[in-house]
Amino acid sequence: MNDKLTTSTEQPIAASTPEQGGPSMGFFGIGIAINLLLIAAYFIWAFRQSKKTRDREE
Repeated sequence: MNDKLTTSTEQPIAASTPEQGGPSMGFFGIGIAINLLLIAAYFIWAFRQSKKTRDREE
């Protein structure tokens, strides 16, 4: 019988955490917040412009 240990040349596969496939939810949250801020600023500006126009016509 052969009592010698056999060695393997294969390297063990290290367990790794799966990589994220895309941007995180924080990225989309910041984008939505910026969009809402810009939309609100636009409507405030439009309201003030229409108010100035109405005051000028009177």
